[in-house]
Amino acid sequence: MVLPTREVADTIGAIVERLQTLDPLIDQILVVDAASRDGSAEIAAARGAEVHQESELLADFGPVLGKGDAMWRALAAARGELVLYLDSDTPDFWPHFATGLLGPLMCEPDVRFVKGHFKRPFTTPDGREYPNDGGRVTELTARPLLSAFFPELAGFTQPLAGEVAARRELFERLPFATGYAVETAMLLRARDALGGTDGMAQVDLESRGAPARRGP
Repeated sequence: MVLPTREVADTIGAIVERLQTLDPLIDQILVVDAASRDGSAEIAAARGAEVHQESELLADFGPVLGKGDAMWRALAAARGELVLYLDSDTPDFWPHFATGLLGPLMCEPDVRFVKGHFKRPFTTPDGREYPNDGGRVTELTARPLLSAFFPELAGFTQPLAGEVAARRELFERLPFATGYAVETAMLLRARDALGGTDGMAQVDLESRGAPARRGP
Protein backbone atom coordinates (compact mmCIF):
# COMPACT_ATOMS: atom_id res chain seq x y z
CA MET A 1 0.00 0.00 0.00
CA VAL A 2 1.65 3.22 -1.18
CA LEU A 3 0.57 6.75 -0.23
CA PRO A 4 2.46 9.48 -2.13
CA THR A 5 2.30 12.42 0.27
CA ARG A 6 2.80 16.17 0.17
CA GLU A 7 1.43 18.67 2.69
CA VAL A 8 -1.51 16.51 3.84
CA ALA A 9 -1.28 16.82 7.63
CA ASP A 10 -5.05 17.21 7.90
CA THR A 11 -5.85 13.87 6.21
CA ILE A 12 -2.90 11.46 6.38
CA GLY A 13 -3.37 10.45 10.04
CA ALA A 14 -6.96 9.25 9.59
CA ILE A 15 -6.08 7.44 6.37
CA VAL A 16 -3.26 5.50 7.99
CA GLU A 17 -5.42 4.66 11.01
CA ARG A 18 -8.22 3.30 8.83
CA LEU A 19 -5.81 1.26 6.73
CA GLN A 20 -4.43 -0.24 9.94
CA THR A 21 -7.84 -1.87 10.50
CA LEU A 22 -7.15 -4.07 7.45
CA ASP A 23 -4.25 -5.88 9.11
CA PRO A 24 -3.23 -8.62 8.21
CA LEU A 25 -4.75 -8.21 4.72
CA ILE A 26 -2.39 -5.29 4.12
CA ASP A 27 1.13 -6.01 5.30
CA GLN A 28 2.68 -2.58 4.61
CA ILE A 29 1.49 1.02 4.66
CA LEU A 30 4.21 2.93 2.85
CA VAL A 31 4.19 6.73 2.87
CA VAL A 32 6.50 8.43 0.38
CA ASP A 33 6.75 12.04 1.47
CA ALA A 34 7.78 14.94 -0.75
CA ALA A 35 9.54 17.02 1.92
CA SER A 36 6.28 18.17 3.51
CA ARG A 37 6.66 21.12 5.85
CA ASP A 38 3.40 20.62 7.72
CA GLY A 39 4.36 17.48 9.64
CA SER A 40 2.72 14.98 7.28
CA ALA A 41 5.60 12.50 7.55
CA GLU A 42 5.72 12.70 11.35
CA ILE A 43 1.96 12.21 11.67
CA ALA A 44 2.04 9.16 9.37
CA ALA A 45 4.95 7.63 11.28
CA ALA A 46 3.22 8.20 14.61
CA ARG A 47 0.16 6.30 13.32
CA GLY A 48 2.34 3.32 12.38
CA ALA A 49 3.13 3.87 8.70
CA GLU A 50 6.53 3.15 7.20
CA VAL A 51 7.73 6.55 5.98
CA HIS A 52 10.40 7.37 3.42
CA GLN A 53 11.40 10.69 1.93
CA GLU A 54 11.00 10.65 -1.83
CA SER A 55 14.45 12.21 -2.31
CA GLU A 56 16.12 9.40 -0.35
CA LEU A 57 14.69 6.55 -2.44
CA LEU A 58 16.89 5.68 -5.43
CA ALA A 59 18.83 8.89 -4.81
CA ASP A 60 21.37 7.99 -7.51
CA PHE A 61 18.70 8.67 -10.13
CA GLY A 62 18.82 12.41 -9.50
CA PRO A 63 16.41 15.02 -8.15
CA VAL A 64 12.79 14.16 -7.53
CA LEU A 65 10.29 15.03 -10.24
CA GLY A 66 6.84 15.00 -8.69
CA LYS A 67 4.11 12.46 -7.96
CA GLY A 68 4.85 10.02 -10.78
CA ASP A 69 8.49 9.91 -9.76
CA ALA A 70 7.46 9.26 -6.15
CA MET A 71 5.24 6.38 -7.26
CA TRP A 72 8.09 4.83 -9.24
CA ARG A 73 10.65 5.27 -6.46
CA ALA A 74 8.21 3.71 -4.00
CA LEU A 75 8.63 0.35 -5.74
CA ALA A 76 12.15 0.21 -4.27
CA ALA A 77 10.67 0.11 -0.75
CA ALA A 78 7.32 -1.60 -1.36
CA ARG A 79 6.99 -5.26 -0.41
CA GLY A 80 4.64 -7.91 -1.72
CA GLU A 81 3.37 -8.99 -5.10
CA LEU A 82 0.33 -6.70 -5.14
CA VAL A 83 0.99 -2.94 -5.02
CA LEU A 84 -1.74 -0.35 -4.41
CA TYR A 85 -1.46 3.40 -4.81
CA LEU A 86 -3.96 5.63 -3.01
CA ASP A 87 -4.25 9.40 -2.80
CA SER A 88 -3.38 10.81 0.61
CA ASP A 89 -5.48 14.00 0.45
CA THR A 90 -8.91 12.34 0.74
CA PRO A 91 -10.84 13.77 3.72
CA ASP A 92 -13.52 11.05 3.80
CA PHE A 93 -11.34 7.97 3.40
CA TRP A 94 -12.71 4.48 4.02
CA PRO A 95 -10.95 1.10 4.04
CA HIS A 96 -13.02 -0.22 1.12
CA PHE A 97 -10.97 2.05 -1.17
CA ALA A 98 -8.16 -0.44 -0.58
CA THR A 99 -10.13 -3.68 -0.43
CA GLY A 100 -12.06 -2.72 -3.55
CA LEU A 101 -8.82 -2.45 -5.53
CA LEU A 102 -7.43 -5.66 -4.05
CA GLY A 103 -10.51 -7.73 -4.81
CA PRO A 104 -10.07 -8.27 -8.57
CA LEU A 105 -6.34 -8.96 -8.19
CA MET A 106 -6.95 -11.57 -5.48
CA CYS A 107 -10.03 -13.23 -6.98
CA GLU A 108 -9.38 -13.07 -10.73
CA PRO A 109 -6.03 -14.58 -11.79
CA ASP A 110 -6.17 -12.97 -15.23
CA VAL A 111 -6.56 -9.42 -13.86
CA ARG A 112 -3.25 -7.63 -13.54
CA PHE A 113 -4.22 -3.92 -13.40
CA VAL A 114 -7.12 -2.28 -11.54
CA LYS A 115 -8.38 1.30 -11.65
CA GLY A 116 -10.81 2.78 -9.16
CA HIS A 117 -13.68 5.13 -9.95
CA PHE A 118 -16.11 6.97 -7.68
CA LYS A 119 -18.57 9.80 -7.40
CA ARG A 120 -16.97 13.16 -6.67
CA PRO A 121 -19.31 15.49 -4.75
CA PHE A 122 -18.60 19.17 -5.24
CA THR A 123 -19.43 21.89 -2.73
CA THR A 124 -19.52 25.55 -3.71
CA PRO A 125 -18.07 28.26 -1.42
CA ASP A 126 -21.60 29.15 -0.31
CA GLY A 127 -22.28 25.58 0.82
CA ARG A 128 -24.33 24.19 -2.06
CA GLU A 129 -23.46 20.55 -2.79
CA TYR A 130 -23.61 18.89 -6.19
CA PRO A 131 -23.30 15.10 -5.65
CA ASN A 132 -21.82 14.25 -9.07
CA ASP A 133 -20.25 17.50 -10.20
CA GLY A 134 -16.62 16.99 -9.17
CA GLY A 135 -13.79 15.90 -11.43
CA ARG A 136 -14.44 18.44 -14.18
CA VAL A 137 -11.01 18.04 -15.74
CA THR A 138 -11.86 14.37 -16.21
CA GLU A 139 -15.21 15.07 -17.85
CA LEU A 140 -14.14 18.01 -20.00
CA THR A 141 -10.68 16.85 -21.06
CA ALA A 142 -9.43 13.40 -20.09
CA ARG A 143 -12.40 11.24 -21.03
CA PRO A 144 -13.14 13.01 -24.34
CA LEU A 145 -9.49 12.62 -25.36
CA LEU A 146 -9.48 8.93 -24.51
CA SER A 147 -12.74 8.41 -26.38
CA ALA A 148 -11.36 10.13 -29.46
CA PHE A 149 -7.87 8.64 -29.60
CA PHE A 150 -8.02 5.47 -27.48
CA PRO A 151 -11.65 4.28 -27.66
CA GLU A 152 -10.83 0.92 -26.10
CA LEU A 153 -10.07 2.82 -22.87
CA ALA A 154 -13.19 4.99 -22.97
CA GLY A 155 -14.91 2.71 -20.48
CA PHE A 156 -12.52 3.74 -17.69
CA THR A 157 -14.65 6.27 -15.87
CA GLN A 158 -11.94 8.30 -14.11
CA PRO A 159 -8.57 8.06 -15.86
CA LEU A 160 -7.13 10.77 -13.56
CA ALA A 161 -8.04 8.99 -10.32
CA GLY A 162 -5.12 8.20 -8.03
CA GLU A 163 -6.58 4.88 -6.85
CA VAL A 164 -4.80 2.20 -8.85
CA ALA A 165 -3.37 -1.26 -8.20
CA ALA A 166 -1.48 -3.93 -10.11
CA ARG A 167 0.69 -6.96 -9.78
CA ARG A 168 4.25 -5.92 -9.01
CA GLU A 169 5.69 -7.52 -12.13
CA LEU A 170 3.54 -5.22 -14.26
CA PHE A 171 4.44 -2.02 -12.40
CA GLU A 172 8.12 -2.92 -12.70
CA ARG A 173 7.72 -3.02 -16.48
CA LEU A 174 5.91 0.29 -16.85
CA PRO A 175 7.55 3.66 -17.45
CA PHE A 176 6.14 6.18 -14.95
CA ALA A 177 5.35 9.67 -16.24
CA THR A 178 6.66 12.41 -13.94
CA GLY A 179 4.38 15.31 -14.87
CA TYR A 180 0.65 15.92 -14.59
CA ALA A 181 -1.80 13.04 -15.20
CA VAL A 182 0.61 10.22 -14.35
CA GLU A 183 -2.42 7.99 -13.80
CA THR A 184 -3.70 8.45 -17.36
CA ALA A 185 -0.25 7.73 -18.77
CA MET A 186 -0.17 4.59 -16.60
CA LEU A 187 -3.49 3.49 -18.08
CA LEU A 188 -2.06 3.76 -21.59
CA ARG A 189 1.19 2.02 -20.66
CA ALA A 190 -0.64 -0.84 -18.95
CA ARG A 191 -2.75 -1.41 -22.05
CA ASP A 192 0.41 -1.52 -24.17
CA ALA A 193 2.23 -3.87 -21.77
CA LEU A 194 -0.73 -6.24 -21.57
CA GLY A 195 -1.44 -6.18 -25.29
CA GLY A 196 -4.96 -4.83 -24.78
CA THR A 197 -7.52 -4.39 -22.03
CA ASP A 198 -8.34 -8.03 -21.23
CA GLY A 199 -6.11 -8.00 -18.13
CA MET A 200 -7.47 -4.65 -16.90
CA ALA A 201 -10.42 -3.95 -14.61
CA GLN A 202 -12.07 -1.09 -12.78
CA VAL A 203 -14.03 -1.03 -9.55
CA ASP A 204 -16.72 1.28 -8.22
CA LEU A 205 -15.43 2.75 -4.95
CA GLU A 206 -18.71 4.62 -4.36
CA SER A 207 -18.10 8.21 -3.22
CA ARG A 208 -14.93 10.12 -2.47
CA GLY A 209 -14.84 13.54 -0.85
CA ALA A 210 -13.13 16.46 -2.52
CA PRO A 211 -9.38 16.69 -1.83
CA ALA A 212 -8.40 18.75 1.16
CA ARG A 213 -6.75 22.11 0.57
CA ARG A 214 -2.96 21.73 0.51
CA GLY A 215 -0.42 23.96 2.15
CA PRO A 216 2.03 26.17 0.27
